[in-house]
Amino acid sequence: MTNEHGAPTVAVVTAPDQPASARCWSELNVGAWARANRGLVQFVNLSRDANPELVRTMGITRFPTVVVYARGAVLAHRW
Repeated sequence: MTNEHGAPTVAVVTAPDQPASARCWSELNVGAWARANRGLVQFVNLSRDANPELVRTMGITRFPTVVVYARGAVLAHRW
């Protein structure tokens, strides 16, 4: 969606053994800002356990980590 339509993607990288990462995902995904901007921004949860190779390739070692992409480029990376 990001490359095709230009809508930014907010990826929240989570780990089941880190409760704060699940809270971060929940707050971002269903919070007021997300509801107000649904369709303008795409939210995705990237679980370390479900996608270990991708998370490793991205170099992410702290959870939660939030990565914002727009048109294929990383705009922000925060943990």
